[in-house]
Amino acid sequence: MAGDSIAKFTQALAGLKRQGSGLLVVGAASQDTHLAACRRLLGTSSDEARRRLVVLTDGVPGAAARTDDPSVRVIDRRPTTRGATATAPNTEPTGPNGPSDLVTLEREIVAAIESIEAEADGLDPAELRVCLDSLRTLVDAHSAEEVERFLDTVLEAVRDVDGMCHVHFPVERDGEAARRFADLFDGTIEVQLPAGGARVEQRWHLRDHDVSTDWLPL
Repeated sequence: MAGDSIAKFTQALAGLKRQGSGLLVVGAASQDTHLAACRRLLGTSSDEARRRLVVLTDGVPGAAARTDDPSVRVIDRRPTTRGATATAPNTEPTGPNGPSDLVTLEREIVAAIESIEAEADGLDPAELRVCLDSLRTLVDAHSAEEVERFLDTVLEAVRDVDGMCHVHFPVERDGEAARRFADLFDGTIEVQLPAGGARVEQRWHLRDHDVSTDWLPL
């Protein structure tokens, strides 16, 4: 990237951190690539003070694979999660059918955000980090309109407290599925592991700022 493009991207990203944001993480289904992005976006316990909420709806690795923060709040709605609540003290009880009721899941997420804000007695910009993994399960089980309404509500709740939410969707950015929901988000992050590559790469596209980066090491 040219120097002026880097500066424009840096300024845009700083604005998203101040104002709250939603980011769609896309790329071919790969636990390594999406987990790498998730760890970066959630951060570790050694980072500046953060509060983290992880929402699991797919057969994906749990919160321990994403952050070393023992206080992370987890809503686990994966279809089968035997023993999950026993190993994660901050995990909400898992329903028998996974994320079958979007309205209920939406309420749980909003309530968790409100609880976290109350415990913190107010949140600083970018202090709250929310992960939803993944959109694929929700799209498979519900109409696009239902998923859009769900995302609208969840992203609004995160932005209202100046938090940052990222949503995993293991599909290609240029595909119809990703394009359907991309405009609900402030930006899209593509992730990939190049053939023969040793490191995951990322490429950002920030919608309102008309900024796209080159492929960069994650």
